[in-house]
Amino acid sequence: MTPAPGRHRSGPAQRRTARARLTVIAATLVAVLGLGQTATLTDAGWTDQAYTEGTLSTGWWARALARAQLIEVDGLGLELLDVTTTAAEYPHAPGPATSAVDVDALQSLLALELPALGLPLVGDGTNSGLLDLGPSAGAGLLNGYAAAADHSTATAAAGTVTDDGAVDLSPVADPSDTDLARLDLTALLDQLRLSGLTDAVVDDVSLGLGALASSATWEAGAAPEADYVLAGAELQLSSPLVGELVGGLHGAVSTLGDRLNGLLGPEGPLQRALDLLAVVSVDLAVVVVDLGRPELHASVGLGALVDELLATPLVDDDGLVTIGLTSGLVSVDLRRLVDGGDLNDLPPNTELLTAKNRDRIVASVTGLLESIVDRVLTAVEATLLETSLHLRLGATLTVAVPVVDLDIVADITVGDLLAGEPLDLDVHGDLLGSIPVGQLLDGLLTPVTRLVVPALTGALGTLLDTTLPRLVGELVEPVVTPVTGTLLPVLDPLLSELLRVTVNSQELTGPPGEETFTARALAVELLPLLGAASATVNLASSTVQVWQPTGERAPSTPDREGTSTPAPGLLGRTTPPHRPRRAPGPRPGGHRARLRRRSRPRAHERRRSRARV
Repeated sequence: MTPAPGRHRSGPAQRRTARARLTVIAATLVAVLGLGQTATLTDAGWTDQAYTEGTLSTGWWARALARAQLIEVDGLGLELLDVTTTAAEYPHAPGPATSAVDVDALQSLLALELPALGLPLVGDGTNSGLLDLGPSAGAGLLNGYAAAADHSTATAAAGTVTDDGAVDLSPVADPSDTDLARLDLTALLDQLRLSGLTDAVVDDVSLGLGALASSATWEAGAAPEADYVLAGAELQLSSPLVGELVGGLHGAVSTLGDRLNGLLGPEGPLQRALDLLAVVSVDLAVVVVDLGRPELHASVGLGALVDELLATPLVDDDGLVTIGLTSGLVSVDLRRLVDGGDLNDLPPNTELLTAKNRDRIVASVTGLLESIVDRVLTAVEATLLETSLHLRLGATLTVAVPVVDLDIVADITVGDLLAGEPLDLDVHGDLLGSIPVGQLLDGLLTPVTRLVVPALTGALGTLLDTTLPRLVGELVEPVVTPVTGTLLPVLDPLLSELLRVTVNSQELTGPPGEETFTARALAVELLPLLGAASATVNLASSTVQVWQPTGERAPSTPDREGTSTPAPGLLGRTTPPHRPRRAPGPRPGGHRARLRRRSRPRAHERRRSRARV
């Protein structure tokens, strides 16, 4: 049957032609629009294939973060300490970012208190605050640097650093000056509740710091690198008890001076030794001289000795401890606790006030205080050796019949006499113009020396070797012993319970693949005896976090939209999402499948086509 003109012809050939045309159109759409399985997946369309084909290995989803924080305190969030913080984040704000801490910034922190301790974080001289950054803050020497150029690298630096993150101490006149920054710990003393610790024993404690800085760098696939500088650290304790030594020493030395002058006077052992000498006659051919009874006059002056002694601080041999007797200040140079006396290049997390180091400090303080007795003895001996002895012999000179009275005198210091220096005689009297004085002096020198010198040196030796040490011990030890007996028992527990000082503090936190690395020049834990209730103040902290190619799915919790929630951590790093519930839209390969089904006529269309035929 021939189809009527103008009517559609539907046979097997026509149907094959139509299907071919649709197949070409579908293929074109897939190629042009990217509707096949090779299409790029979005967060809403993550599939198992996205995980298995290495999306995690690219790190496209990751953030890198860097943060420099001059002051970091447990319990005080970043929003409260933002004036001391410099941060960078890739990709939103990669930096580099720089900032400087100044006086105005610190003023804004005056209202902050350390959690649980109720202590103001920053001191203004009147509020008993903890931290005083000194003139360095006002001079703009305390800076921060942070940079995160891409997801695989981050760098941070805090403290005395330049605008490019390099540690630089050159702007600081004396980097080791421990007055550059100071932590005042006095307000914490009342919370120690140590037996025997009162304001009369210790009324002020502080930790002085020199220039400090830290830096941290992390590149994906490598270990983080850290550096730090701490130019000086000194612990200072003010003890009114030590200051009271001044009055006690003045009284003891004054009494000692009176005792010594009595020993050197007309009733003392030196004069008694001279009184035992027999009268000696010297025949000089022309004249005869009777030497008579020798008399000794001497006076030791100890009035300035105490002031000179107090003006010089007590310092132990290795320079660890210095005690100012006038001020009552006990200073501990923490640099001397490590080999080489340098706080830099120490291993990570080096604690300074260990039990062994505390024992060293207590031993040094003990030795210095007990050395006061020996120091007084040494000073008095030196003064005594410089004391001048005035020796007078009331001699008589006989020339034929006339008898003439002579004064023979000699002046010599105790030290010169004991060292064997010769006496220098001087003769005064009438008629000497008719007598050869040179011959007279030469004749008198030998018998006077042989007679007087042994008697004096023997008595002086006993005074210096036996009598003086006994007197100093009797007078000075009672002044020192009450101080050592009261201060030393509380010193070790005070140091152990008041603070814990850690240099080159390093910390790696967070689960594998999401770690945060922080390097700090110094970490000071306050009242460590409180355990979890203690507070830690970190200075010059540098924190970095980068994407790590772990090859494992990073832990995270997808939200309702199928995007990732940042894993808990210091910087809130974003991780790739777990596979979410299927989002609306075509599945991979779904476009092609639907187009393929649409290219075949439906059953009712085939029936209608056959009916028309």
